[in-house]
Amino acid sequence: MRRPIGTAGRQSGAWGVQIAEFALVLPLLITMAVAVMDFGTAANMRQKLSNSAREGARFAATQPNFDVTRVGPTPRSTNAVAEVVFDYLANAHVLPNAGTGTCALPSASANMTTDGTMTWVYVFSGCPQDLTIRVNRNFILGTTTQGTMLIGTMIEVDYPYQWQLGKFIGLIAPGSTQYGGTTLFKGQAVMPNLY
Repeated sequence: MRRPIGTAGRQSGAWGVQIAEFALVLPLLITMAVAVMDFGTAANMRQKLSNSAREGARFAATQPNFDVTRVGPTPRSTNAVAEVVFDYLANAHVLPNAGTGTCALPSASANMTTDGTMTWVYVFSGCPQDLTIRVNRNFILGTTTQGTMLIGTMIEVDYPYQWQLGKFIGLIAPGSTQYGGTTLFKGQAVMPNLY
C-alpha cells in the first residue's frame, strides 16, 4: 500500500511531540516514585522506633529495680534495658553502624537527668546519626483508689531520619535546598513495673 503524500511528516511530528511530552513528565514521575519510597522508609523507621521502645519497656517491666537509686553508678538493670532497645534497632537495620566505633553500648554516655526523676539518658553517636534512649524506671502511672502510687517504666527513643527526596530534587533542580534535611522521630512506650 502506498501512503498518501504528506502523512509521513505528520506521523513523525506526532512522534516527536510524544517524546517531548514524555521528557517533560518523566522527572515528575520519578520524583513522585522517590517521594513515595522516602515517605514509606520514614514511616517504617518510625514504626521500628516505637517497637524498640515497647520491647525495652516490656523487658524493663520484668526486671527488678532494687539497684535503681538516685546515687551511685548507672544501674545494671537500666543498662540492660538500653541494650535491649539498641539491639532491637540494630537487628531491624535502623542503625547501619551498630556495634562499631562509637555506635556501641560501652561507648554510650549514660547520665541521670537532673529533673528529679529516675531517668537515665543514653546517647550513641556515629550510628550514623545520634541515637538517644531515655529510660525512666520510676514513671508514675497514677494512683489506686487506696492511694498507692502505680510505678512503671517509660522508654523514649529519638533518632533523626535523613530525607532522600531533597538529594533527588537537587539533581533535577540544581541549587534547590528547601527539600532537604532531617526529621527527629520519636518512639515511646510505658509499662507498669511487675516488681
